[in-house]
Amino acid sequence: MAESRYRNVRNVEPCCSCGEQIPPGAQAWWDAASRQFECGACRPHVSHAGASAQRIGERRFANRGRDTRDKHRIVGGLLMATRERPQHEQSWFTGADGERRMAKMLDGLAARNVVAVHDRSVHGSRANIDHIAVARGGVYVIDTKSYRGKLVERRTPFLGRPELWAGGRNQTRLVAGMAKQVSTVRDAVGFGVPVKPIVCFIDAKWPRFGRSFDIEGVGVCGPEVLRRALTRSGPLSAEAIGESYRAILRTTRPA
Repeated sequence: MAESRYRNVRNVEPCCSCGEQIPPGAQAWWDAASRQFECGACRPHVSHAGASAQRIGERRFANRGRDTRDKHRIVGGLLMATRERPQHEQSWFTGADGERRMAKMLDGLAARNVVAVHDRSVHGSRANIDHIAVARGGVYVIDTKSYRGKLVERRTPFLGRPELWAGGRNQTRLVAGMAKQVSTVRDAVGFGVPVKPIVCFIDAKWPRFGRSFDIEGVGVCGPEVLRRALTRSGPLSAEAIGESYRAILRTTRPA
């Protein structure tokens, strides 16, 4: 007997509920009984903030545990219990926690015409989009970074282009990494809707004058600045917000 489940759509298929066309590569609910698809807007494939980062952290922890027990068969378990996690492993758990905190803030803005979806995949890439928030000002593509206690600032070298620095290191690559995320969201909502990429640093330190800035068209800020931006007035009506939100659910899938 065929199984009803989420699956990738190979060809353009109509949604059996709303009639919208589901594009190839999207993930939709396949109803085995009726042999029809239902799009992600009508039957959302729920994704949870921080889920993909949490999985990577758990996989690295499991791999380290296996290697440690193979090398130290007698005391391997004790070593795993007493040793601190290495930074390359802990960073994924820290990142997942930051994404969950950001999601809580975004979801708390629902009464102010802000809707959000979390941890979606990027087309043609193993990367993910931490959060997509739709507000009156447009669609915000948000990459969350947990940099507790580290100074975030914009530096401009002599005769050079502005750079993003965090914790004393050049992190401009974080800005460049937003291009594919923006492309995925723009494909979903179309070119008539403003799409705004944001790198949001949680628990970071900021210069006295420079708590938010743009680098190469990407906004860099903290959660409070982002919250104010999301709740400002803008060109999108409540109906347009709903349409964009449904389009994102219809054409993206959980990471």
